[in-house]
Amino acid sequence: MEKTIPKGLSLYLDVVRFGAAFVVLLSHVWPVLFPMSPLPWPGHEAVVVFFVLSGYVIAFATFRPGVTLGSYAMHRAVRILSVSVPAVALSILIAPFVAGAPGMPFIDNMSPSANDIWQATWINLLFLGESWANNVRPPFNSPYWSLSFEVWYYVIFAAAVFTPRRWRWLAVLLAMAAAGPRILALFPIWLMGVWLYRAKLTMGRRTAAALFVLTTLCAFVFYWTGSSHLLRAGLVQMFPEMMSMLNGANQFAGDLILGVLVTAHFAAARALTDCFDWLARCQEVIRHLSSFTLSIYLFHMPLTVLIWNGLGIHVPWQFCALLSGGIFLLGSLTEQRNVQYRRLCATGVAFLRTRLRRAERIA
Repeated sequence: MEKTIPKGLSLYLDVVRFGAAFVVLLSHVWPVLFPMSPLPWPGHEAVVVFFVLSGYVIAFATFRPGVTLGSYAMHRAVRILSVSVPAVALSILIAPFVAGAPGMPFIDNMSPSANDIWQATWINLLFLGESWANNVRPPFNSPYWSLSFEVWYYVIFAAAVFTPRRWRWLAVLLAMAAAGPRILALFPIWLMGVWLYRAKLTMGRRTAAALFVLTTLCAFVFYWTGSSHLLRAGLVQMFPEMMSMLNGANQFAGDLILGVLVTAHFAAARALTDCFDWLARCQEVIRHLSSFTLSIYLFHMPLTVLIWNGLGIHVPWQFCALLSGGIFLLGSLTEQRNVQYRRLCATGVAFLRTRLRRAERIA
């Protein structure tokens, strides 16, 4: 296992991470800004890339000396909650100003009734929006669905890694039972990233280069030909009840194939890591842009609805300027302050431990 991710590979993964977030943004914003010039941005497929990357990065961050359940939980909680809570709050705040305004093609699909907003809020703050029969997302933030998947992957992984051996399988099964079948359907994709980190793979440069190009082409062809949708259509005919239950994860067959291609692509990139050393010339820019990945993912949709429907700004350059500025501002206040938030959490935990020890002495 790698003790550190080589700089070239790390920078390449950051480029891919930012690119995937930007593709998700374009998949939602482009049809609004340019309805007469549609482009098939692979937003859903970009989430598959996120899942593989997440498994790889979480495995790297976990399988290191000194990492405990407490430190693991704190890092994951700060990383997610620092953006997810403000994103849900933003959805609630904009609801009174945008729900009745016409103009956005898919606004009705994201507008829960006033009675359902608070229920959707609490369910999603607990990341239960995709568990079992639930199909609930925060108002005006449809991309939030994948967060309800990923957080449960963190929980299951923690149960497998940190639980004492005698209770490990019970803890894993309980976590999986809480997550539900829809979330578990895409769990193998996340595990592909974990496997990639732990696997001891060796391949020659020519093999790696060929695999790098081949997986890129195969993924493009797989998406462009709509193979994933064809697989889903076939499964719907054979297993209609199961596919209905899976709902947002009913494209799992194609997603698994794409996950294998993405994993193989990253394996090739790892063998070619020195080929990406030139990215060090743009290191500061790449690191800075990729540090806004979660902010781009979770803030772009409610900001799009606010700017388009609430403010009525439809001129593309004005819209893009406001959207970029909004993401930058919110990201600077949330995702960019993770280090400070972790220090604050660590201070709070230390304070509570001190008070508990004093209470035990007094008792």
